[in-house]
Amino acid sequence: MDYAKAARVAARRNARLRQRYPLLAGLLRRYTAEQVLREFAGYNGRMQEAQATMRARAALLEEQVRALVTREEFAALAGRRKALPASAEYDTDSWHEALKNLPAER
Repeated sequence: MDYAKAARVAARRNARLRQRYPLLAGLLRRYTAEQVLREFAGYNGRMQEAQATMRARAALLEEQVRALVTREEFAALAGRRKALPASAEYDTDSWHEALKNLPAER
């Protein structure tokens, strides 16, 4: 996010607060572009950390599935996985579902 967009976000937040609390408008804290930039940077860092965790979990689940099925079955499951968008979220969900749906006698 660039500074200009952060300034627009801060202005919208300030306007929304003034509209919601008109009698307290002079007492409310005002958002600044710098605050918005720090907030979005923190959010972006948390999202990257969550995606790294999901990628690691997906790799673990994939190896668990690979160990429990034949090569042909794994290839079929991997083919199903490729039909979904490439993302850490879909990887984790796909391999979790594959592991969960394996027959119990394996």
